[in-house]
Amino acid sequence: MTNPQTVFGEFSGMSHDSSQLQNISDQQAQIMRNLGNTLDNLATHLQGQAGTAMQSLGDRLITIGNQFSTKFADHSDMMRNNVQLLNNNEEHNASIIRGVEGLT
Repeated sequence: MTNPQTVFGEFSGMSHDSSQLQNISDQQAQIMRNLGNTLDNLATHLQGQAGTAMQSLGDRLITIGNQFSTKFADHSDMMRNNVQLLNNNEEHNASIIRGVEGLT
């Protein structure tokens, strides 16, 4: 049981959000890859400029999807790191407060 005089932060929400961002990143990357691959495959059945345009669009969707996915993953990592830093600082500050409390 937590001491009612203990001050602490609740960081589980941030942990949950970072996990959700990672899931969004993974899903978004998969969707963009699938769509890009579909357009690439369609390009093989089209001739001339239409085929070239579909292939180019498919490649572009895959590239953009990977870029967005990387950004989501980076933000997820940053949030996870922030949670760890906040938890570590909270433990350190609690130790200082206990030390001050021991002086009285």
